[in-house]
Amino acid sequence: TMLRPLFDIIAGDDYQNFYQDGLAQTFDHLANLPEYNEPRFIFAHLMSPHAPYVFDADGETIDPENYYNNHYYVEQLIYTNRQVERVIDNLLDESKNEPIIILQSDHGPRWLPEWEKILNAYYLPDGAYEILDESISPVDTFRVLLDHYFGIEVEHKE
Repeated sequence: TMLRPLFDIIAGDDYQNFYQDGLAQTFDHLANLPEYNEPRFIFAHLMSPHAPYVFDADGETIDPENYYNNHYYVEQLIYTNRQVERVIDNLLDESKNEPIIILQSDHGPRWLPEWEKILNAYYLPDGAYEILDESISPVDTFRVLLDHYFGIEVEHKE
């Protein structure tokens, strides 16, 4: 927004530090979810690889002068992908009950109008992928899965 430069002046590096620590801690927390015995619904919205770009591909901190350098978008994307893979591998390997995993993006590249679809990937323990189709919306994903796995019927409104 137009207020971003003002925000950067007021918040300075505090925002980037909060963002960096929060992202790393969220990945660690998600990877440790199998330690819980009872069923859980976990929703995590990770603001990565959005700017500020605070990690290189290996998870090392980058210089603050590069927080908005688009080269580091790719670096942070690689880091994020590696962390998501680590979380998913740990959930699949360590969970007592097979998890249902939904991986979605909140938007695609906004500057490419033809890329209106988002990432919408699933791991379903019983392989019931036929209950989903390519045109399903992210919101409808939850409606369909709640009905199939838990018998919770959520009304579909157009």
